[in-house]
Amino acid sequence: MPSVSKHHLSRELTDDFQLSFGDQYVLLLAMKILSRPLQHQDGPINEIYLHLKQCLLHIEAQNFLSLKLLQAELLVTLYEIGHAIYPAAYISVARCARIGHALSLHDLRTSYRFLALPRGYFQ
Repeated sequence: MPSVSKHHLSRELTDDFQLSFGDQYVLLLAMKILSRPLQHQDGPINEIYLHLKQCLLHIEAQNFLSLKLLQAELLVTLYEIGHAIYPAAYISVARCARIGHALSLHDLRTSYRFLALPRGYFQ
């Protein structure tokens, strides 16, 4: 699921790494939960998953939205769908759609600042 740019992420991690609002933290945590194998003694709803969901809710309560937050939500949604965590997966899909709409990703003309499209794209 190509929702995170490896180039941009590695550049951000090496260039003055700061966790200003926690969106970078939840993105890395979401990547961790997807990449680590599930232990037999742990179920899909484990300590890391619950911590990640709590962090996402905390960031949302701070009235903060970013593309990294949406990427983290997408990865969490993929995890929930893949592990059949329902109805959380259903609710997470709707949350991703709402965040994308709030970031104006539904309209490429207004979301230019988030997508970094090449100059002259709309001409």
